[in-house]
Amino acid sequence: MGELDRALFALLNRGWTHPWLDETMPLLTNSRLWLPLLATVALWLWFGAGGRWRPLVLCLGVAVGLADLTSARLIKRWVGRSRPCCVEPEVRLLVGCSKSRSYPSCHAANAGAVAGVVLGEAGWAAGLPVLLLALAVSYSRVYVGVHYPLDVVGGFCLGLALARLVILARRRWWGSSPAAPAARVASSSGSPAPMAAPPTAATPPAPPPPPPSAGE
Repeated sequence: MGELDRALFALLNRGWTHPWLDETMPLLTNSRLWLPLLATVALWLWFGAGGRWRPLVLCLGVAVGLADLTSARLIKRWVGRSRPCCVEPEVRLLVGCSKSRSYPSCHAANAGAVAGVVLGEAGWAAGLPVLLLALAVSYSRVYVGVHYPLDVVGGFCLGLALARLVILARRRWWGSSPAAPAARVASSSGSPAPMAAPPTAATPPAPPPPPPSAGE
């Protein structure tokens, strides 16, 4: 598994490259560039739409916090894998090389947590773009030379799993997802429910036979 992981890293880091990706991936992998945007979106979700999306914001905070804590403080120290930028002699390094451990990728774990929460709480319409962006961020960690592919896959799956646990816990103590009111509005908006078709009139009974005449 280790040799396959290294071979795939060499392919993604040194084989499938392009000058445009060389400029884009370092920007995509820089979490500091995302913080202002994420903070703005979180504030809008918290104060907008009548507070409908506050459960989603809370789930995002909890899930990302758990993903970052679990990956950086627990699993990295337990596994102790070195980063490719520290041990691979021919690595193509496009950003600075951290001295922290490699497995799992915290970027991928956090991105997976965000994608998992948005998918679970807002549905595929909003979740699919977030999922694609999270996958791109995760892929960038391999492209720039700071993580092996297995680091990214493990981190992303960890983030998805923790997001699912957080959503299940929130639904247990808070109720249904924020997307549910949209489906309930039509039934609770006061509009009359469609009336059932009136029953078909029963066939009138046949008239009784005439009484017998006296001569019979």
